[in-house]
Parts: sequence; C-alpha cells; structure tokens
Amino acid sequence: MQRVLVLGNAGAGKSTLARQLSALTGLPHIHLDAHFWQPGWRESPRDQWASRVTDLLKQDAWIMDGNYAGTLPARLQKADAVIVLEIPRLRCLYRVVRRSVAGRGVRRDDLADGCPEQLPDLAFLRWIWRFPTEELAPMLALLDRVERPIVVTRLQSVAQVEDFLASVSARRHHAPVLAKHSAT
Repeated sequence: MQRVLVLGNAGAGKSTLARQLSALTGLPHIHLDAHFWQPGWRESPRDQWASRVTDLLKQDAWIMDGNYAGTLPARLQKADAVIVLEIPRLRCLYRVVRRSVAGRGVRRDDLADGCPEQLPDLAFLRWIWRFPTEELAPMLALLDRVERPIVVTRLQSVAQVEDFLASVSARRHHAPVLAKHSAT
C-alpha cells in the first residue's frame, strides 16, 4: 500500500498513528490540518483548499491524516488503504482537552504557522461528542460505495492501534507496506 488515509475523531490519535506509520514504512506523512488552517485559525477558502488537496494527491505515496469531508471523495479515489480510528468519544474529549491545556499558546508541529494551541470551544467539544453519528457514519457509508479494491482497517481501541502497529512493524520486511488487518 502506498497511499493511506487515516480518519477519525479529533483526539483519536490520527496524527500520532500517521507519524508512526510513516516512520515504519518510509512513506511521507501529510497532515491536512497543516495545509488547511491559515494563520489565526482562519479556514482556507474552499476553492484554494480543493486545489491544494488535488496537488497533494498527485504524490506517488503518502500517509494522509485528517477528515475534511468535502475532499474525502477525491482522496478515496487515490487511496489504496484507509484506517478508521473509532476511539471512544470520552477518550477523544479527554485527549483534546489535555493537549489544549498542556500546549496552550504553542504551535504543534502538525499545525500551520500562526495557529497556536488553544482551549476548545463548546461547539468543537459538541462536534467531538457527535462525531460517531454525525461524521463517522457518513464516512463509513462513503467507504462502502468505493467501487475499486481498497483495504479498510477499523481500530476501536488503543490496544487495537498498538496491535496494528506491531503487525506493520513485524511485516514491513516480509510483505507489502500495509497488509490487510481488521479489528472488526
């Protein structure tokens, strides 16, 4: 597998998993948040964002983390594997609040310049809470409609993520980059 999407709720561990997979496989990591957000936490204009994603997808190989439903159909057309993190929402909420408090005012390396960590507002916390039904369900439905071979791996706990990484590490010299692994 050469083009891998990592999807999941905020705080599910998308960026961490993508970085770890990148280190194990040598595939470049593309963090979509770093390309979407402009200084001051301003969203990229829709047409500029679509063009940027199109350019990113032209690369031969990548591990790309981030949801961005508006560009998901285009990304699915290029991906040969998708990893969906379905970590419980309470854990996701805890992780988001913890990283926001710990890193408040500092820019994470997976964000654009001028986007320092900030405390989440109530709307974002609600989005995290509603993600499994309002965001994830449509993503999974879209995945079901992909008409070409694509490996989908759904991981629902930290232990499953660790097992998945261990299996990739063990197989990296013996099999394709990401052999099929399913925890569901």
